[in-house]
Amino acid sequence: FAPGNDLANDPALFRFPNTAMGNAQSGGTPTTTLATQSQIGSTWGVAWDRKRNKVFLSAHYKRHAPLGPGETGGQIFYIDDPVGSPGTPALLMDLVADLGISVGTIETNATRQLSPTKGNASPDNNAFAAVGKVSLGDMDISDDGEFLYVVNLHDRKVYQINIAQAVGGTPNAVALPDFTDPNCANGIARPWGLGFWDGELYLGIVCSAESGGNTSDLNLIIQRFNFASSTWSTVLDVVPDWEKGDIIFGGAKYKWQGWRDDFNQYIDTGWPVHPQPVIGDIEFDAEGSMHLAVLDRLGFQTGHRNFRPFSTQLITGVTGGELLRTYKDPVTGMFTLENNAVAGPYVSGGTGNNSQTGQGGPNTLQGPGGGEFYADDHTTTNHSETTNGGLSIIKGSQRLSSVQMDPIDGQVDASGVVWFNTANGLETQEYQIFFNASTPSPDFSKQNGLGDLEFLSDPAPLEIGNRIWTDTDNDGIQDADEAGIDGIVVKL
Repeated sequence: FAPGNDLANDPALFRFPNTAMGNAQSGGTPTTTLATQSQIGSTWGVAWDRKRNKVFLSAHYKRHAPLGPGETGGQIFYIDDPVGSPGTPALLMDLVADLGISVGTIETNATRQLSPTKGNASPDNNAFAAVGKVSLGDMDISDDGEFLYVVNLHDRKVYQINIAQAVGGTPNAVALPDFTDPNCANGIARPWGLGFWDGELYLGIVCSAESGGNTSDLNLIIQRFNFASSTWSTVLDVVPDWEKGDIIFGGAKYKWQGWRDDFNQYIDTGWPVHPQPVIGDIEFDAEGSMHLAVLDRLGFQTGHRNFRPFSTQLITGVTGGELLRTYKDPVTGMFTLENNAVAGPYVSGGTGNNSQTGQGGPNTLQGPGGGEFYADDHTTTNHSETTNGGLSIIKGSQRLSSVQMDPIDGQVDASGVVWFNTANGLETQEYQIFFNASTPSPDFSKQNGLGDLEFLSDPAPLEIGNRIWTDTDNDGIQDADEAGIDGIVVKL
């Protein structure tokens, strides 16, 4: 960032309470800035290390958004004491500069002609095809807090980092064995999202259909890594060929499409629409069922009211991300995707009108099997698919927090968080973090303008009670399959 750059001091990482509501910029719960653009630049993954009281962030390469110090696309930053008195963001390590691990061809901010002046459009032409294929994706931390995991979008590997060594000044990263090749038709297996549950790591992969394929060549895949056997296994594999809710009200009806690196191959280049799936994040509820944020790659390619590739025409991309629910059978351990807004014993409370416009629910012609469990993944104006990719959940709360566009009905060009009830799929709380209708918009407005979401909480306290049990999944809750005995317990 050159001297005088008026983006340098803009927020790049926000903190807010779980009770946040309203518009942060006007009368609602205010945010706290933990990092600025000049300190970390564009990031995506977030991981909270309760053991050391640090939050980690992974660099992310997207069009029109400058990278932070170093500009390699392989940086991992950290902030001390993010809940109390946050420290100045610092570099934990750089996969490229410190370890020689390639994250793909990354152009510098200057080469990309990213303007130092807020509100100026930028060409950044080559980034259009690169997003989702270079730099870093999601990040997660092991249950015991010993290891950090991050997705390299270029070599499509998951790297394990020993946190104690890295914090102690020794950069390190070891690639896990390659995930099981799904043999994608007319495309490539593209990983991104991570989740950790019961001592095992989960990875979200998309068969991209980027080599001329179509919807039938797409796959949404979740694979699980077993550390004891050092092997990956597929736990979910579905073709996302269902009808989606309206990406723009009154517009044509679009299903998920194959990834495209040429703007002219979009199915709609007017209000640019071409929904390209990316499994951005994976969260687990107390029962072990997965909740998936499937974001739209288009948001990283087009930005908001910025230059069309290789043109000075201003365009506003329109994303169509989806929030999906699975159910894990407690007997078989198998995951099944929601069908017609039903996931196991859970039925959506949505009452949509079968038009693909507005609220979802059973028999609404949007979502797997003709319905949509997370029925309030929509706005009352313009959009029926509003998920942007970041998720977080407090186990046992039945409240899933999701990064969404236009979180407050009636307010457009905004981004924030919506809380959903995991039992009925309905919205319980909404919070707008920022709004920007300027032309061009320097912060992506509602087009994937926010990254991952993470709860910052203190370590589990010492508890004295009248039951002791084997907490096999380390969630602090005695589940139905966890045996206990009477007595006095001191739970650490």
